[in-house]
Amino acid sequence: MSTPFPFPDQLNLLDREIRTALAGYTAPGSLYDPIRYILKNSGKRIRPLLVLLTGESLGGDRQLLLKGAMAVELLHNFTLVHDDIMDQDDLRRGQTTIHKRWDEGTAILSGDGLIGLAYRLLTENDYPNFQPVLKTFTDAVVEVCEGQALDKEFETSATVSLEDYRNMIAKKTAALIEMAVELGALMAGAERQVATGLAEFGYNIGMAFQIQDDLLDFLSTNKILGKPVGSDLLAGKKTYVTLMAQQLFNEQQLAEFEQYLLIKALDDKMLHRLQQLLHKGGIVAQGEKEVHAFFLKAEKILRQVFPTSDGEQLTVATNWILNRTY
Repeated sequence: MSTPFPFPDQLNLLDREIRTALAGYTAPGSLYDPIRYILKNSGKRIRPLLVLLTGESLGGDRQLLLKGAMAVELLHNFTLVHDDIMDQDDLRRGQTTIHKRWDEGTAILSGDGLIGLAYRLLTENDYPNFQPVLKTFTDAVVEVCEGQALDKEFETSATVSLEDYRNMIAKKTAALIEMAVELGALMAGAERQVATGLAEFGYNIGMAFQIQDDLLDFLSTNKILGKPVGSDLLAGKKTYVTLMAQQLFNEQQLAEFEQYLLIKALDDKMLHRLQQLLHKGGIVAQGEKEVHAFFLKAEKILRQVFPTSDGEQLTVATNWILNRTY
């Protein structure tokens, strides 16, 4: 069971800052209405929160850090809008996706607008390590796009290995979380060695985060996920679950699992049976083991960077992510 979200005040602050930042953007409505629409449904804003928590743990100025945090959130939503188009998803966080509520052209342009606004926010102020901040942010944009390209390639490939999968999620998911942490450190004026160490912390959190997501796609509920459970499976995605099935399932289990790949929708009975199969076949236990291993590496890095209590907020955030159910 998820622990209560530990940073409601920071979440409210980020929500207010994003609304304020967008207040001056009204026309054309065909661009800014969809942008407001997706940003209003915030989730927990984990990536911008990590910018803020990391920077403040190192003594950074909150107002400067907020610019970086908002830029990261806009970048993240840019990836979501375009991913939804490519995957033809109908729901995101429980609401209709932009390309379904409007159209694909509007969604593409909204995503483009989000990345442009992200760079505008990031360059509005002067702060420590300005050039490294821009490079770190830009490198993450490129890596996320590479990761999405690999994800799409894998859908039609019959020879995807776990190593291929880990390389893909390192780019598509971990790179953005890694960048968020490193950005917070750099904007606080941290030495390069400290920023690099914390980036490694973010990388491990990001790898664990994606494996968690792959498990939750089968083990959660439609209401909690905000989209249909099993949607990645039905879309032909190569995920941790589908690849581990090839390694851990016996012949009978694998044959049953592959039957689900042919189904267009899972009813409650099928979903329950599939969940039982994943537990019995050892996939859930193995996935949880890998998630915990990544978190242990992340916690070790935190103790090295923050031998005192200065990094306590990041420890709290790490524990919450570990125990999340969505």
